[in-house]
Amino acid sequence: MTTKNTSKSASTNSSKAINEKDLITNFLTNLEELHKEASKIQANLQQDANEKIQAANETYKKVYESEQKSLSDYMQKSQKSTSDSGNDEYEAYCKANKSFFKKLNDAQENFRNTHTKINEDFSEKFQSKHKGLLKDYIKVYREYNTSMMDVLSKSVQSNNPNEVIKACQSMISVSQDALVKGIHLEQ
Repeated sequence: MTTKNTSKSASTNSSKAINEKDLITNFLTNLEELHKEASKIQANLQQDANEKIQAANETYKKVYESEQKSLSDYMQKSQKSTSDSGNDEYEAYCKANKSFFKKLNDAQENFRNTHTKINEDFSEKFQSKHKGLLKDYIKVYREYNTSMMDVLSKSVQSNNPNEVIKACQSMISVSQDALVKGIHLEQ
């Protein structure tokens, strides 16, 4: 009779340990998936932002190079011109110079605006998707927590100090891991 009870108790403890292990594995797997998804979203948005910034920078460079050449041409013509046409060339040079700086300022302004808009879009998109991920994370954590509390409750009811200690250690270990991954998700 005693042998049967001992065998049954060992079987229950073994089953409990397996359930506990499954809970931990499932929780960490779900958490890892959420973490990967957050990283993927961030990488995609960052790539999109980088491409737009690069395009704005190329536009700025083209304007700068084109206007620099135009200005250089006027300066060469001015140096070659006779004194009679010197005033006309000088006026043309001043106009070109003025045009150059206006276009340069416009290009710089466009670059700044593009950069600001990209940052705003990035922040808005990431925050929006991020909130969804955090909700999923909290849901997974709560489900796990409820399950672990159930394991802990059953361990306490078994009146076996070793089972209680083991369940507590599992909860502490996984909670710490969840906290670390939760911080990554919040960044």
